Parts: sequence; C-alpha cells; structure tokens
Amino acid sequence: MAYNSRSKSTKSKDLSLLPEEARALSNTSFTSLSIEDLDTFKASLRKEFGKQSAIDADDFVNEFIPSGIEPLDYLLGGGAPAGKWMEIVGREGTGKSTMGLHMLGHVQNMGGLAAIIDTEGGTGDKYRLDMFKVDPDKCIITMEDLAEKAFVQIERIANYIVQKQLKVPSLVILDSLAGLTTAVEQEAEIEASQVAITARMIKKGINRVKTICNEANLAVIMTNQSRVKIGGMSNPFTGPEMTSPGGDTPKFQSITRLFLDRGKFLGEAKMPEGHVINTKIIKCKTAPSLGRMIPIRFYYDDRGFSNAMTIYDILVQAKLIPSTAWKTFDFPGKGEFKINGEKGFEDLYNDNKEYFIGLMKDAYKSQSFSLNSAIESDSPTTDTSGDE
Repeated sequence: MAYNSRSKSTKSKDLSLLPEEARALSNTSFTSLSIEDLDTFKASLRKEFGKQSAIDADDFVNEFIPSGIEPLDYLLGGGAPAGKWMEIVGREGTGKSTMGLHMLGHVQNMGGLAAIIDTEGGTGDKYRLDMFKVDPDKCIITMEDLAEKAFVQIERIANYIVQKQLKVPSLVILDSLAGLTTAVEQEAEIEASQVAITARMIKKGINRVKTICNEANLAVIMTNQSRVKIGGMSNPFTGPEMTSPGGDTPKFQSITRLFLDRGKFLGEAKMPEGHVINTKIIKCKTAPSLGRMIPIRFYYDDRGFSNAMTIYDILVQAKLIPSTAWKTFDFPGKGEFKINGEKGFEDLYNDNKEYFIGLMKDAYKSQSFSLNSAIESDSPTTDTSGDE
C-alpha cells in the first residue's frame, strides 16, 4: 500500500505564514519529538549498555596531542586526535619514524605519558633519542615484533590510564605495522604460505583495543610503509600503483592519515644539512584539510623540525613574503625590519611567532593557494592508497 505523507488537515492553511521548519512539518503526518521521552530512553540505554551507548553534546569535546609542528597542527585541527588512531604512511627514508619520535619527545616535554612500540629496532639509537629530547627513563620503550603482544601492550597502557584516572596527554607510537609478524608465522616453516595472516591479526588487534583507547583518551599513531602494489596498474603521470601492509583496517580505523614523501635536500648536495618532508593529508575527519600539502623542513642537527623555515617556505609559495634575498617587514607598533636571507628570517620569526603563524593560517585559508605544484620531490611515485 502506498504511503501518503501529506496531512489533509493542513491543506486549507496558509503555510507561507509559518516558519520554514513548521511549514515542512505541516506538510507531513509527523509530530514533534518529546525531548523528555528521548532523555528517558537514552538514560535506559546507558544503564544497560554503558555511557558510550548514548552520547550527549558535552561528550563531544575534541582534544588533540600537539605535534609541535605548527602548520601540521593547524591543518589537523590541533594535532593527533586524543583517543583516536592516526596513520603515517610513506616510502623508506621519508621521515615516518622521525616524526613519531619528534611527537614522542614533545608529549614527554608536556609532562604526558609517552610510549613507543618499536617493531624495527630503530629506537635504540641514542643519537636519535637525544636529538628529540626523549628520556628513556620517563617513557615506555618496547622492542616487540609480535602483533599479538604489541596490541596487548597498548591495551595495558590504556587500562593503566583508566585505572589511575590520568588526565595527562597520552600517546603511543606503533612503529611500524610493516614490521609486525604473528606467532603463527614465527612457528611455521619459512617456506610455508601464510596468506594475509598479519593483516587479519592487525584487524583483530585494532578492533579489540580501540574502545579502551577512546575511554583512556590515548592517541595511537601507527607508521606504515608504502610499497608498489604487485599486479597494480602503472600510471605514466603518477607512477606505479601503491599500497601499504596491514590490509585496509588501518586506513578505515584511522581518523587522520598522512603520506610523507622526501623532497629536496637542504644545503650542499654532497653534504646535505637535511631534507624537506612533503606531507600530504590523505584523510582527515577533524578539520577540512583533505589533500593539503606541507613542506616540512627537517635538519639533521639539533634544529630537527624547523617551524620557522617550514613557515618561510609556505609564505614564499603563497607570495605573502618576497622570495628575494632582502625582505622588508612593517610590524604594527614595532616599525620596519629589513632582513637578509633565511637566517635573518629565522631570527625575526622567533621574536614574532604569532604574526607569522597568522600569515601561515591566512595562506591556507586562501582558496587560490595550493602547494601541490610547488613542492619538489625526489620520489618518482605518489601514494593513492588513502583516497577512499
């Protein structure tokens, strides 16, 4: 039987005199919802299934773990989302583990709980720990390659936060998904075929711990490798089709995904001082930043990730500051400043951070500004696995 949504009692009324919402309701047989009845029903859901079964407006508080990289934090809405999962994907040598260690040191400096589960053995280098001011005595560093144990440890950390009712920034780095293996793989013969067993284990692990991580407000950042897809089609413009280990679960469960690509080297070619990490946001549910690019400068000395020079590159590409050697700035109430070269800008930035961060935000707010064509890359391929 056909359903007729029009009410006979409203046909003779002058609907033009009613508000838009009331006019739409008058054209149907529906009635208004009783908020009191809804609150009673939601209370019964919480009593039977727990607080997560009916969330109120006060529970929708977006909290973030800052990365310490100003343009990245701005485009992500504040940094890594607390209580959620984030994935950093990229080819070898692009800076995935480096960015993870940088964020680990930043959380530790904030007085938070910092942990890293290292499946590749790269964290044991004291040079890298000292560079990012990571104190092993004040954080949790785990060397583990079994997927089963890695996710159990994440669960233990989340349970510890809940039991102690900690209200500090909490971050776990899982570095990396590609380095994980399973107990079945280790016990089997080398020539034995184990199709997608690690991907299935990763799926089970994430699904098991994601609820307790959300309750603990524990941010989890997974690093992952980008590889050429076997049997994939090759595009003459973007290169071969790319994929990443671990199946599709990390892509779907992650609130934010970053793709890192190594850009130009900084300094002399024979003795580079660092390189540019071209960072593309390929998934973002916390801010309208999908597809945005950031040319993050990373130096191999104590400077590490340079906010000043990253913002400098952004402002030059956005044509908000001149690309000439000599630059003139007129600050309200401070007068005119003339600087020469990048070193001069770095000094000026340190004294006027808020002003230049504001310019950077204006650049990204501009609809005509795009870094996609401005960034140089040393990699012949581009990841497309995150375009969901």
